[in-house]
Amino acid sequence: MADTLINTYHFKLMIINKLISGTAIVFQPANLELYKQNKPEIQGMKLSNITLKLFSISIFFSISQIGFAQKLELSFHEAVQKALEENIQLKTEKNQLIVNKAEQAQSKAQFLPDVSAYAQFRRQNGNQFIPQEAKLVNTTTQDFYPQISANMTLFNAFRNVNGLKMANHNLDAQQFRVKRTEQDIIYNVALQYLTVLFDKELIRIAEDNIESQSTILERIKGFVEVGEIFIGDQYNQESQIKSLELALVEAINTMENDKSLLGQTLMLEPLLEFDITTPQWAFATQLVETYQLKDLYQTALGNRNDLKELNSLKQSSEYQNKMAKSGYYPTLEAFYSYDSYYNNSATDPSTGEKVSFQDQIRVNNPNKTLGLRLRIPIFSNYLNRTNVITSRIQMENAQLNIKNQEQAIYMDVQTALQNYKAAVARYESAQAQFDAAKIAMETQTARYELGNATIIDVTTTTNAFIQSEVDMAQAKYRLMFQKILLEYQTGTLDINTLPEK
Repeated sequence: MADTLINTYHFKLMIINKLISGTAIVFQPANLELYKQNKPEIQGMKLSNITLKLFSISIFFSISQIGFAQKLELSFHEAVQKALEENIQLKTEKNQLIVNKAEQAQSKAQFLPDVSAYAQFRRQNGNQFIPQEAKLVNTTTQDFYPQISANMTLFNAFRNVNGLKMANHNLDAQQFRVKRTEQDIIYNVALQYLTVLFDKELIRIAEDNIESQSTILERIKGFVEVGEIFIGDQYNQESQIKSLELALVEAINTMENDKSLLGQTLMLEPLLEFDITTPQWAFATQLVETYQLKDLYQTALGNRNDLKELNSLKQSSEYQNKMAKSGYYPTLEAFYSYDSYYNNSATDPSTGEKVSFQDQIRVNNPNKTLGLRLRIPIFSNYLNRTNVITSRIQMENAQLNIKNQEQAIYMDVQTALQNYKAAVARYESAQAQFDAAKIAMETQTARYELGNATIIDVTTTTNAFIQSEVDMAQAKYRLMFQKILLEYQTGTLDINTLPEK
């Protein structure tokens, strides 16, 4: 059905083009049937160019709606939210968070008694001792034995208390890991997003330079025609434009590759066309700030979620060590059980009649047990000793990990700050070089038009201006990236701290 509709649109477009150009309409056999179907509409067409053009636009719009999907446009916030929703590692970390919450709930339940029910049904054939008759009888009997029991720990050297605290710190550690993973995602998306923005800036620069150099080429052609300059200048300028066109193609290819990498990070469909918008905060001079290394380091120590995770794991290992030591101490438990018994061969000694199921279970055979159980460890095959040593080593390793991470954070912050300062200086230098190169290019172009400079002078200053423009764009986006990197290393990177537009 869609193919038939598209063929009809193509046929109508052919008719319109013939009418606009004034060419005679000659129908091929394959088009005769389409002509018959659309004859009234074709005959009623107005020959006004405006009407025909509007009709053509409507046809193209209809075809585009049939065959092409609308391109997806993403802002920086939308890209980050998409990555946070689809990232596999973050989903895995959140699944582990569910496990930690379940372990925490299980640790709380250790303070409650554990209750269990037991039931047994048997059928026996053969010689069996009948207590009521005090003899063996070859018969078939059926019996039923129900039981319910409960046990509650009264004292176990605070093992349950320490177990709950350990579970709480494990849950905190996993929550900090989830937050750090989210910051990792924001950082990676920001890097790739700014890379694509830089690629788009390079494309714009290349297109603008091609347009300006094409204007100069037209002037040179005019000078060549009147014999004021040598035709070699025209060839040099055409070569310059070809170089710019090549740079444009390369910039487009680079952008498409970087967009594919960003799409992969966002888990977008492989064939989905998308584009990104330039956020308003993407302006380098607004991001220039003054920082002190000491202040940044203290901020990082208080905000880095990976350091918070290690601190929580260290506290968890301390309580794990206390739990291991509790194995040396006695434990005291309270227990209670209720059971009963039924046998189909049981009889009443006074009457000789069989006793009913209800009377046996509820009246004759109930048994209740209540007591205390004290367990004193004497020798556990070095199990307790091994657990204590293992937990102590884990606690020491956790402390070493914290020291190592603090040193790594200092290096991260120091490097990020140095790179940020270098990026600020590079941006200011690139801005000055851009202004100077622009003036030099405009001056040489004006001198060339007056005959006081050669095309080589114009080409040299033009190339210098193009390079300065690229350097300034690169410096601007590098400064934005270093600002985000600085926030990432201090642990303050948050999608909510950036403007939404």
